[in-house]
Order: sequence, then structure tokens, then C-alpha cells
Amino acid sequence: SSLTFLKGATQTLTDSTTAPGQALGRTGISSNTTNTTLNLASKAQMESLLINTSQVFSLNGSNTLTLGNTAPLSISGTFTPSTGTVNYENTTAGSVAATTYYNLGFGTISDSGAAATYTLLGNVIVQSVLTIGNASSTNSDILNASSRTLTLSGSGTPLVITSKGTFTASTSTVIYNSTSATNITATTYNALSLLPASGSPTYTLGTAGSQTIRADGTFTMGDGTNA
Repeated sequence: SSLTFLKGATQTLTDSTTAPGQALGRTGISSNTTNTTLNLASKAQMESLLINTSQVFSLNGSNTLTLGNTAPLSISGTFTPSTGTVNYENTTAGSVAATTYYNLGFGTISDSGAAATYTLLGNVIVQSVLTIGNASSTNSDILNASSRTLTLSGSGTPLVITSKGTFTASTSTVIYNSTSATNITATTYNALSLLPASGSPTYTLGTAGSQTIRADGTFTMGDGTNA
């Protein structure tokens, strides 16, 4: 099924059903005589979301968008993450749109389905927390960073890899750039950079004792101004 929002002006989408929400199928935002802005007022579940040129989609606060398709998010217009969450919930391998997210999840809903691999299509910024997998799921979900740059701007622990999640670095670069105290998640990276955007925050390697953090490529700490 498909659904297109094209009335123009600002529209609001509200879903009062049980999370993750009513399945809306393939969803698009288009213009009629004027451009359309679609604001979430709750959660929403879509097979895919197409934001056409000059159109706007906003999570509009701490709302959650759940997507499930091989290429679920296509952005030619404007995607506004606000303080919301985007969850990719594929049953097969899928791609991840290059954009800025606030909270970003892969396979974070508990299920018994087959493992899925999510591959970055371009550079991605996560402003708060990136989570891979759900510990209660039967199989592990995988985030493949490919050759892209993944920037983690959140403080605390901005990268959470559950017991049913895997991070595959490939030839990527992961940048931690929070301006507050941050834990560097124990995993294998390719290029790893600790580059605070300002100030001199404390970056702690690992979240517990006896953890291994490995960088197969370059390891960079500080930019000569902020450290």
C-alpha cells in the first residue's frame, strides 16, 4: 500500500495505536499547489518514507519513526530530526540514509526474525544515541559503516551495541565529538577520532574494566585546539 501527503502547508500525523504504530506502507511527501510540511505528533510506522524536493518531514519533538524496507528513507527535501528517534527494523539487508539523526536504532525492537545488515549509504551524524540490536531478539542485527564517516555527538555513551548487535567498521571513520564527558564504546573501529567540538571534555575508553578498543586504521585524539 502507499500513502502520499500532498495537501500543502503544514500537516500533522497522529497515531494512537500500540507501538510501533499502524503500518502505513510506502509513504511520500509531495507538493500540490504549495509545498508540504509533515510533522509527527506521535509515533509512526512506515515501510518507507520519500521526502520529495522542497518538502519537509519533522519528527517534531521526541516522537519515534519506525522504518522497514531495503531502502526505507529517501531525502530530496528536508528531514528534521528534532529530539526524536528513527528505528530501522528490516527483515532483510537494507541501507541507511545519509543525514543527521537525533536517536538512531537498528533492530531495536525484540523479534525472532532473521538477522539484518544495515549499511550506511553516506556520512551520518547522530546527535544523541545510536543503538544496535535488542538483547531479547533471537538473532543479531549488524550495522556496516562501509567507507563512510559516522559522527557521534552525544555525551555519556553515544554508541550502544547490545548482545544481539554487531558493528562492522569496514573502512569507515568514527568520530566522537561531544563537548561533555563521553564513554568510547568497546568495539573494533577502522579509523577512530576523538575530536571534541569545543572545550576539554573527558573521554573514557570503555564502559567497564577489561574491555578492548581496537582501531585498525588511524587513531586521532584532539585537533590541536580542543582536547
